[in-house]
Amino acid sequence: MKLAITGGTGFVGSHLIDAALAAGHSVLALARRQQPPRDGLTPEQRFFVGYAQWACENDRPENLRVSAMTDPHSPGRYRVNGLMVNMPQFQQAFQCKPGQPMVKEKRCRVW
Repeated sequence: MKLAITGGTGFVGSHLIDAALAAGHSVLALARRQQPPRDGLTPEQRFFVGYAQWACENDRPENLRVSAMTDPHSPGRYRVNGLMVNMPQFQQAFQCKPGQPMVKEKRCRVW
């Protein structure tokens, strides 16, 4: 059985973000009208910060080398940053300009 949220690949990644953004878009629009920025962050910015927080980790270089050989998952910073640089929603939320580190000139779009 293939799950629609993974596009039938069995992998969860950008599909979750896309689904969460799609499902939460109307909620964010409502929240934007009702809520001022908190701690200097808009509701859209807090969404991306919340997503990134699950991947907060502090590994030593030797542990990263072992993980690269034994863990099928990439390190958290690449699972977050590698996804966000390809999302125009992230660029809009943080008003990133072309040429900045979190803006990719050629975005990767699979689906």
